[in-house]
Amino acid sequence: MRSSATTSSTATTSAPNFSPLIRALPLLGALRQAFVPSVERLQAEQDLWFLRMKMICGNPFMLPRLLARGAVAEEAVVSAVATRTGAESV
Repeated sequence: MRSSATTSSTATTSAPNFSPLIRALPLLGALRQAFVPSVERLQAEQDLWFLRMKMICGNPFMLPRLLARGAVAEEAVVSAVATRTGAESV
């Protein structure tokens, strides 16, 4: 059974925006700045986050979607760091 609240709030959740990694900031400082809104949102919605995890535990077929979203966010970080450092992203 899908929860419309979980589905709609998940749709509005997005990965941090890493495109504005400014060269004037040290890399870790830029990453911290990019992650702050996501961390603040998680802290503000902590009860909802735990409810989502409970939903995943009770409906394991949803786990691949959760992992896929994490992989997309990880790709964004890798790409931004590669661009920032002049390295080639994999």
